[in-house]
Amino acid sequence: MPRLLVLMLVVMAVTTLLRYLRLKWQQTRSGATTGRVVEYHPNGRMKLEKHLQAGVLHGPWISWDEAGNKVAEGAFDRGMVHGTEIDYGPGGIKQREVPWVGGRRHGTAKAYDSDGKVVKLLCYVHDESDKAQHEGACSTEELKTPAPE
Repeated sequence: MPRLLVLMLVVMAVTTLLRYLRLKWQQTRSGATTGRVVEYHPNGRMKLEKHLQAGVLHGPWISWDEAGNKVAEGAFDRGMVHGTEIDYGPGGIKQREVPWVGGRRHGTAKAYDSDGKVVKLLCYVHDESDKAQHEGACSTEELKTPAPE
């Protein structure tokens, strides 16, 4: 009787663990994966965290350098860059923001100095940055480059 009870407890624990692992990392019929993917630097620190849905990048991603400082972050929507991509410099200072829509830069991109002040604005419309051609696509306030202090 005690052996049967122990065996039943082991089977239940293994079943629960397998269900948990299947939820964390599902395998589709085509062999494509769904879930969180983490890559590591040789020193063991996280290098990249991304998410897959049926083998396609989907959801937020973050990358770090070997010291553990955030280097960049952004997001994918069904395999295409979507949302705001942010690049960070030394000390975690934001260096650049670029808006993406459906895999193309679209909107006002910003570059920052080491004090976190906007030093450059660039208007993108469907991945092109010709301000004259796209006037009105970004507000005139966004197109003005701030005067140096």
